[in-house]
Amino acid sequence: MTPSFREKALRGAHLASAGWTATQVMNFAAYLVLTRLISPASFGQFAEASVILGVGTLFAEAGMMAALIHRNDRLEEAASTAAVATLLTGLLLWPLAAATAPLLGLLFHSSEVTALALALSGWLLLRALTVVPDALLQRRFSFLRRVVVEPLGVAAFAVTSIVLASHGHGAWALVAGTYASMLVQVVSSWLFVRWRPRVRLASTAMWRELAGYARFVFASELLRRAAWQVDVLALGSVGSAGAVGQYRNGLRLASQPHDGWVQVAAYVLLPTFARMADEPARFRAAIERTMATMFMVVAPLAAMLVAVGHPATMLALGREWSEAGYVVMALAGLVAGGTFISLATEVLKAAGRPRLLTRTHVVTLVTTCVCIPALVWLGPVGAALGVSVSTVLTAVYAARMVRVAAGIPCRAIGRAAVHPYLAAAGAAAASFGVGRLLEPGSADSLTAGAAVLVMLTAGFATYAVLLRILDPTSAARLRAIVPRSIKADAGRSEVAT
Repeated sequence: MTPSFREKALRGAHLASAGWTATQVMNFAAYLVLTRLISPASFGQFAEASVILGVGTLFAEAGMMAALIHRNDRLEEAASTAAVATLLTGLLLWPLAAATAPLLGLLFHSSEVTALALALSGWLLLRALTVVPDALLQRRFSFLRRVVVEPLGVAAFAVTSIVLASHGHGAWALVAGTYASMLVQVVSSWLFVRWRPRVRLASTAMWRELAGYARFVFASELLRRAAWQVDVLALGSVGSAGAVGQYRNGLRLASQPHDGWVQVAAYVLLPTFARMADEPARFRAAIERTMATMFMVVAPLAAMLVAVGHPATMLALGREWSEAGYVVMALAGLVAGGTFISLATEVLKAAGRPRLLTRTHVVTLVTTCVCIPALVWLGPVGAALGVSVSTVLTAVYAARMVRVAAGIPCRAIGRAAVHPYLAAAGAAAASFGVGRLLEPGSADSLTAGAAVLVMLTAGFATYAVLLRILDPTSAARLRAIVPRSIKADAGRSEVAT
């Protein structure tokens, strides 16, 4: 990677990081309020109805975003064709989703879930309308999506949901907030992209070219999304809506480190890797640098979920969400394995090997369908453990796919991971030890907050010391990811070409 290109990618990552952080702070604050206005059962009903969104979003995109980002020629024609295709897909998905709403109601034994799912079905058309502008912004290294569009969407969700929830509308407040958020994102995405499709350029031939790449991405995402619905389906079929609510809010908290990686680093990686995939040595070096940095950053976050997850969740959401805290602890494997899977996903897309991506997510679906049902009898915590085990197993397989696509041996991946995770294990032990002395779960809110802060400080300090001992080059590697200058040029536009 040339210095200027590397700086551009890093600067973009920092801009994306700032936007994602603002988004998460706003989102977290909104849910802190909403968990005090809406019951766990209502959250669970909304989660059950939202299954329709998880699967439908995949069909709305159908791999077109990755196909546009990866493409290097006839971009105006490709973007116009994708815009027409995604609009038609959204118009088709709306009635299909509405028709499946009664099936969700039967599955979860709730007429309320049927009504919520029916109301949410129109959201899929709005989601389809964001695919092309999002892809164009990402391939330009324009980070308005992360810095402006998503924070605006979260603000719309927060205001709408909180106002309606305070008037006793329960799960319907979340439905209204979901629509408000997506409407804002649709309008702002098209405003910022400063491009309009030319319908006369759209063609069946171009659609076939895009679909030839997109079909494998679509198939892999279909498998991944199907796997992500197994937890709610399994837990909802054997437990109560309250159990689903406990699980979903625990998952929301535990997945923040993973989501941070996907929304910040992975957002930069596909357009970056795609531009160097034709230079194997450069491609491998960039992957190895990214992978080493990822392990160093993610390992202590996974460790802190185990050590501090329960008291931190009760502090944030209240004591009635105690079970969600144990869910957070059990999902440490999601962070550890999920971030590597995300990196592998971008590598396989950039290398032009989406077929390998499909094979990876076959493993995701199979392991999920085995692990979660095997452990769901333990309740929300069992479902979370099943997710963690499945994710780690898939990450091991994804390492093999990276070896095939990029020529990076599995032993090299293991060497990059071993020191960070050994240091993280020591950090978790230190944080647990401090927690046993302070007992934050039995203290008042102010004292518990101070205790959690001390536990986190002890954990991260221990990690820094142990990692420096095990890997003396780690500090220099972390300093290398800080760009010399950060200029907010995310608004610069480059047309679709």
